[in-house]
Order: sequence, then structure tokens, then C-alpha cells
Amino acid sequence: MPDPAPSLPFISVVMPSYNKAAYLRQSVDSVLCQNYPSLELIVVDGASTDGTREILKSYGTRIRWVSEKDGGQADALNKGIAMASGEIIGWLNADDLYEPGALAAVGKYFAEHPERMWLTGLCSIIDEHGREIRKWITRYKDYHVRRYCYGALVVQNIISQMATFMRKSVFETTCPFNTQLVYTMDYDMWLRIGKVHSPGILDQKLAKFRMYAETKSYKGFYRQFKESYDLAKKHAADQRTSLILHRLHRVKIVSVYTLLVLLKNLTAVKVWLIDRFRQL
Repeated sequence: MPDPAPSLPFISVVMPSYNKAAYLRQSVDSVLCQNYPSLELIVVDGASTDGTREILKSYGTRIRWVSEKDGGQADALNKGIAMASGEIIGWLNADDLYEPGALAAVGKYFAEHPERMWLTGLCSIIDEHGREIRKWITRYKDYHVRRYCYGALVVQNIISQMATFMRKSVFETTCPFNTQLVYTMDYDMWLRIGKVHSPGILDQKLAKFRMYAETKSYKGFYRQFKESYDLAKKHAADQRTSLILHRLHRVKIVSVYTLLVLLKNLTAVKVWLIDRFRQL
């Protein structure tokens, strides 16, 4: 008789939240609708003032949540992971989404690869209305994720946080998320774990990252990439070639993001001028 399939591990999804009521229900539902057999969702809210608490209450006992002031996103993550009961930890922000079947694929992978401490998959980018955008960025990241190596990770953060999962045991040995970091606590964690363990790569879409004008990565991209470079220097000072490439990549990506913002602003001005012209 064939060996029985290994049992699926318990997954805890931690969702940091602050004033994301407009997207929160979609994000929570994308977790609960996975129908994964061994799952808990922990929402750690930073005392939102936009109706978030009322949304969380509406789920009753289907989710665990707290709403209180915290020290920022990294602090909320550390708090949520400390509360987690699962063997596997996922991190989904309160405006991002899981793809249908994502957790089943993740659970199956970890069950079949007990030696793997973490894994990452593919991720698309959507706007505030849920429409897919910036497909060229997605193709670029997908290409590099499929060819993962630690040197490539030093050059740039090729890993999508919402499509990444880790065993709780490796998080506990690697130490908590750095609460001093505003934009790159995820990159810091990948660099620390990646020194010791290579991730498994799931070649399928696991999540959707929502990018819009109010997201940190949109408003603060220059500071984000500066913070990333400082982390690369800290964790891989012996990889001089990779650090030089990281610096060049930083110049390239900041230029691209600056151009995208300028184009978006020009489009907004164009729409405003057309609207004003029609009113004449």
C-alpha cells in the first residue's frame, strides 16, 4: 500500500492593521474563504479610528483580534506571532489578498518538505479597485524569484512578503521583526533567515499586493530603498559585488518609481484640465 499523505500543518495568518477599514473585510474574507482545515487568523489592529473594530466584531469567533496602540507594523507582527498557535506563519496586510487555494498549496508543500524552514511564491499587484496593474514589475520579480539565490537577494528584495510563509520555529530562532525599521522589516527578516536556510519556491500565484497612493511603499519609496541598501550592507558586508549591484539597482528603481509618480501626477493634471475645459 502507498504511504499515507502527510497531514497538513496548522497555519496561523497574522494581519497587522491600522485604519484599513475600506479593504479589511476583503482581506479577512480572502483568508477565511481558503477553507483550509487547520487555520487561525489573528488581526493585530493599532487602535484604528475608521470603523475597523466594528468589522472585526462582526466575525465573532471566526477570527482572533486585538485593537490597541502599538509601536508600528513590526511591533504588531511580533505581537501577533507571539499569540499564534500554528506551526506555519503567514503575514498578510489588511489591504492585501490571498489567491484561492494559496494556503492549501502552502500547507501541502510544508507537509511534503519537512526540511524547509520557509517558502515564497508569486504575487501580483492590484490597485485600490482590485484591478491588476504593473504587470511588468510582476514579471520581473517572478523571473528572479524562480532563480533565487542569496546573492540575488542581497542585490534586491525579490521576495513578496504576502506570498511568504515560515515555520514558527525558525522565526523564534532568528529573533523578532526589527521594530526600528519602518519600510523593510520583511527584507531584514529574509536576509537573516536566508543566511541559514534557502526558501522553497512555489511557482504559482499565492497573493495580491495592493498598491495605491496611501500605501507606505508608494509614498515613501525613496526612504524604503535607502533602508534596503543599509540592510544589505549590514547583512552581507562580505559580498562586495552584490552590494555594488544593489546600489546600482537602487538608482535604477528609484528613477523608475519617480517617473511613475510624475506620470501619474501629469495624468491627474490632464484630467483636471479637461474637466475644467468642459465646464467653460
